[in-house]
Amino acid sequence: MGTEFSTCDPLDTSLCAFPFPSSFFTVDNQDTPSGYRINFGETTLPINQNDNQPSPRFWNERDGFSPLTPILTYFSDVDLSGVIGHDRLDTYTDSDVKTVILDLETLERVPHFVELDMSHDMDDRRAFILRPAQPLVSGHRYVVGIRNLNHTDGTPIQPSEAFEMLRDGIETQDFDIEGRRQLYDEELFPALDSTGFKQEELVLAWDFVV
Repeated sequence: MGTEFSTCDPLDTSLCAFPFPSSFFTVDNQDTPSGYRINFGETTLPINQNDNQPSPRFWNERDGFSPLTPILTYFSDVDLSGVIGHDRLDTYTDSDVKTVILDLETLERVPHFVELDMSHDMDDRRAFILRPAQPLVSGHRYVVGIRNLNHTDGTPIQPSEAFEMLRDGIETQDFDIEGRRQLYDEELFPALDSTGFKQEELVLAWDFVV
């Protein structure tokens, strides 16, 4: 088992940079205001429509992600029934919502809505997007929790193998998993549990710094 994270996050294998944004792609840096610095690998960012590999150079000068960032991941053939729509923003604190953005400093939920990326012309490449309805707080860390999603045929969406290992306490020899197990067990899962998102319900969870 190595001692450095890979350039792609196994929590979402659909695209190297997913889930986005994520502290998986940051390193500690006491010289920055937030105490962190973005650390994308040379091949982390997706190849653009001109088949060019973008350089992470300018991203990697930043000490966190935008307070207005969309939050992106991917689930195949996902049914959006019951998620928070743009016309249901007031439901973000309801007990049965399927997504949460939680400020780890205050444990307050962030109002947001969920949609698929309809700008893409391929159904199997449409990102699952959480859009915060207010700016996030600079310097704060946030955890995203997603639970109880179904495919369009009604069958439950299952977590990725890597997230299942973290969620269910299954030991591995993979540093991408074991290197952040303590973070999940001591911070992320307890924070989500405190707002009603039970660990066993989750299909994905991760954190990031603004």
